[in-house]
Amino acid sequence: MWSASEIRVLQALLDEGPATRGELALRTGLSRPTVERALRALIRKDLVQAIGPRPSGGGRPPVAYAPRSQARLFAGVDLELPRVDMILTDLTGEPLVRASFTLDGTGLDPAATLRRVSLRLQEWVEEAGYPWGLVLGLGVAFPGPVAGGLGSLLGVTLPTWIRVPIQAMLERELRVPVRAFHDLHLLALAEARLGGWKDEIMLLLSLRPGLQGEVRFGASVLLGGQPYWGAHGNGGALLQAYVPARELSGPARLERLAEALAGRAVHAVALLDPDRVVVDAGLLGEEAPRFLRRFRERLEGLLHGEYPGPLRINLAKGGEFGGALGAALAVQGELVRSPEIFLRKGGDGQAYSGL
Repeated sequence: MWSASEIRVLQALLDEGPATRGELALRTGLSRPTVERALRALIRKDLVQAIGPRPSGGGRPPVAYAPRSQARLFAGVDLELPRVDMILTDLTGEPLVRASFTLDGTGLDPAATLRRVSLRLQEWVEEAGYPWGLVLGLGVAFPGPVAGGLGSLLGVTLPTWIRVPIQAMLERELRVPVRAFHDLHLLALAEARLGGWKDEIMLLLSLRPGLQGEVRFGASVLLGGQPYWGAHGNGGALLQAYVPARELSGPARLERLAEALAGRAVHAVALLDPDRVVVDAGLLGEEAPRFLRRFRERLEGLLHGEYPGPLRINLAKGGEFGGALGAALAVQGELVRSPEIFLRKGGDGQAYSGL
């Protein structure tokens, strides 16, 4: 059984880091004896450990406590079809290992694709030296809107998946809770953590590869550290935002991409008035900084006289695994507030739905 005090103490340690009993009392508003009882219970459950004394100006130094980071794990998958990125994080959301593979041979039928992803994910976790039973949940970055666990791929450059029950299908295969979200929202979540921009209004713009050699543009808005999901899981999306492959050859490639993205983003910038614009251009490799300069010039030119500024524009820090990291962080952030999930280790043969 769990008590409300255990939940509050565990959440305080996960949200704000190691703390002494006195600091936990201040963070949670609980009495010192209640914090002490909660800590003893969490230590018995193998979720919290003492990490040693804090420096003291006199008297007995206070002991600090922290989550046992590898007592439980979270997985994240980015379905950047046909490529799939995978990441495994500890209990606090810190990445442990990451890998990628490419789907081929069976096409992109939803059921077959998700079955292959689930099998490869379990194999990879075990090969990396972590028992699948330690995984508490899986987050999925999906290249389209997700509502009620149902994902849809829309647009001319993607396969057609309409209201596919992503969460339910993967939960049946993996026997752990699954949460699926639009990949752009998860990229923004990862950037908030990596860049320390949780308190800013952030507009994320992303360049992602398409199945036919095109480059797709995406966007997400971060408000107060959380993505703006939208009423149908598609908040912040850019309409018909891609550059076809035929326009991406030759030395003018970066110019074409910068012009197209600035043209799509200018109205979002004017409407949202963000503190910061973050551009995920990892697919351009070493050309990303040069692209960013050209994009900035194009955007500032379009905004001239219409925007008070200053406008801060940065390259994303998440790299090619930003979507997978954001997926793991999203499921971690949700499940740590569902303490019943910690009463068992993941992947133990139980089926999940609606947790």
